[in-house]
Amino acid sequence: MTILLLLRLLSATLLTCSSSSLILTVFLLWKQYIWGRELLLDALMSVHVKKILIDSLKSRELSIVDLSKALGSLSGVNEVNIVVVEVDSNTETLKVTMHGPQINYSEVKEVMGKYGVSIKGIDEITVAQSESTYI
Repeated sequence: MTILLLLRLLSATLLTCSSSSLILTVFLLWKQYIWGRELLLDALMSVHVKKILIDSLKSRELSIVDLSKALGSLSGVNEVNIVVVEVDSNTETLKVTMHGPQINYSEVKEVMGKYGVSIKGIDEITVAQSESTYI
């Protein structure tokens, strides 16, 4: 809602309302205007995952080279670092760190699932707010 529209609504209200309802109307219109501005500002800003550290478990047969290449091929991922932190007879515990401008966690989960890697948890995450470029 623009200021001009608010003024038009206010002038129409002046002709038909008592003083107490006028105050309430002005307050509600102003609140709607401010709320609309906040929604617009929220739409202009977006939050992106820049770094994520995932604690995961994989079978010993799966190569971390293949997994790292698959994760590194995702859009928004610039760098993948995988460290094996524990080895059992059938499994390995991994720390997977990814850096990039806009990491899509849903895609990461999907790729890891396709490779038979289970995510135990997220140990670290870095996000940043950036202005949207599509307005």
